[in-house]
Amino acid sequence: MKIVQTFKPVTVAQLFMRPKLTTAEVIVDATCGNGHDCLFLAKHSQPEAQIYAFDIQTQSILNSKKLLAQNCLDNKVEFYQENFVNIKKYVDKKLDLVVFNLGYLPGENKNITTCVNDLCLTIPLIVELLSIQGIIIIVSYPGHEQGKKEFIWLEKYLPELSNKVYNVGKYQLFNHQKPSPIVYIVERV
Repeated sequence: MKIVQTFKPVTVAQLFMRPKLTTAEVIVDATCGNGHDCLFLAKHSQPEAQIYAFDIQTQSILNSKKLLAQNCLDNKVEFYQENFVNIKKYVDKKLDLVVFNLGYLPGENKNITTCVNDLCLTIPLIVELLSIQGIIIIVSYPGHEQGKKEFIWLEKYLPELSNKVYNVGKYQLFNHQKPSPIVYIVERV
């Protein structure tokens, strides 16, 4: 196992994903972006795991497919150029691991972002579709307008989940620029 030398939010998210990937059968990357989460999921999941990746931008899908092809993992992920609000249309199964890396596509148009309205429709649905011991990882970036709205909604919604059914936690660097990214973890128990 690679030793983690940093506590960047995405690295911490991967720490939570990695053990789950040893048993996960149905995995969703709700915001595939440039493909880094897809690559991590494909590299560390079981050979028979089903991985579904979503993004609204053509460039995200192309970037992700290219990265997976460069790593000989292009046959391991099914891609959908679709808003994550429509996940259930394509994946009607219990979910073992779902990853949301919110915000905009790095290096592209910062005006095209995930949206709080879509998030508040999707997260309650995903929470219900989680398998027992399934997890959701959400990386939130409250440093831009939509990100702040997503953060406010997540901070209101997630603590209200029943602690008899879900464990909910968050991770944030305190000594970095404010507001710094936040990793939310939801586990169905």
